[in-house]
Amino acid sequence: FRPGKLESEIAVAAKPQQQIDISTNWKITFEGLKQTEDMPQLKSWTGNPATEYYSGKAIYEKTVEIPGSFLTGDAAIDFGKGEPVAPAAMPNGMRALLESPVRESALVYVNGELAGSVWHPPYTVPVRKYLHAGQNQLRIVVANLAINEMAGKALPVYTLLKDRYGDRFQPQGFENFHPLPAGILGPVQLVSR
Repeated sequence: FRPGKLESEIAVAAKPQQQIDISTNWKITFEGLKQTEDMPQLKSWTGNPATEYYSGKAIYEKTVEIPGSFLTGDAAIDFGKGEPVAPAAMPNGMRALLESPVRESALVYVNGELAGSVWHPPYTVPVRKYLHAGQNQLRIVVANLAINEMAGKALPVYTLLKDRYGDRFQPQGFENFHPLPAGILGPVQLVSR
């Protein structure tokens, strides 16, 4: 509880951090569409008309060359800090004030081993014990929300229900559905401390 930092803390803080940018050249397989595509730069898959309304799992795969010097410290995959959201008045419910860099959740596999999951801050997964010098296989299984698929479908027709029971139900807000960002938004780094 004394002011200032201990010498050991200063040495750790001053130690350089190594980074490997892994934001480019991913292969993505959309499980429900049975479709694979190359993604040169990480971004939301809702920007592509073929996957704009896709809800389900997408499998990101990539091979990364790791130098032996990278493995001297603790290594992790860092998906980023997230994007702050300005508070707004909401009539009902709650709203997170941080948008995740992974929409909505992901399981991270390194060389075939489950290293961890990402769905809340901090958006990092420790991976040191799964890495080795040379080529390493990364596989990240991302799942998004069902709202994207719902946004791509026509509104239900309630004519028969209304004819039988009267106009008792008013769908509210369904016409305002739009696809939300999905996937790994990037940038993503392999870091060693």
